Amino acid sequence: MSPVPPAYAAPSGSPAPAPPYPPRYPVAPMPPPGRQPTIGRVQPVSGTPFGIGYVKVPAVTSGLATGALIAGIASILVALGMVCLGLAGASAGWGALVAGAFAILSLLLGVAGAAFGRSAMRMIRRSAGTVDGSGMATAGMVCGWIGVVLSVVGFLGSLLATISA
Repeated sequence: MSPVPPAYAAPSGSPAPAPPYPPRYPVAPMPPPGRQPTIGRVQPVSGTPFGIGYVKVPAVTSGLATGALIAGIASILVALGMVCLGLAGASAGWGALVAGAFAILSLLLGVAGAAFGRSAMRMIRRSAGTVDGSGMATAGMVCGWIGVVLSVVGFLGSLLATISA
C-alpha cells in the first residue's frame, strides 16, 4: 500500500482562506448604531411567552406631491418665459404665435400640477399617517393655478401687443 499524502493546510501564521461559496442563507443587514427600530406595539401570541412586535415606520413623502410641485413651478416659469417672448416678438409680428405655443404648454403643466396636488392630498388623507407631503401638494396646486392664470393673461397681453403693433 502506498501512503496517503496529508491534506493541505494553510501555514500556521497566515489567515484561513475564505470559503469559495456565498453564505447559505441571506443575512439581513443590521441597522446602523444609534438608529435602532422603535417598537410601536407588541401583540402577544396566545399559548406562548412570545409576541409579535410591530415596528414604527417613518412616513414617506408622496411622489405625487413632488410631481405636483415640479409641474406647478414649471408652469409658472414657462408662463413667464411666454410673456417675455410674446412681448419681445410683438413688434415683429410673431409674438402671438410663440406665446400661443408656450401658453398651451404652460396650461398643460398648470392643470397637471393642480390635478397631481389634488390626488396627492387625497392619497395623504387616506394613508393614516404613512404618507407625508401635504404642504408640497398644496404648493403644487397653488403654483399650478397661478401658472394657468399667468398663461391666459400673458397670452392675451401678447396677442393684444401684437395686434396693436
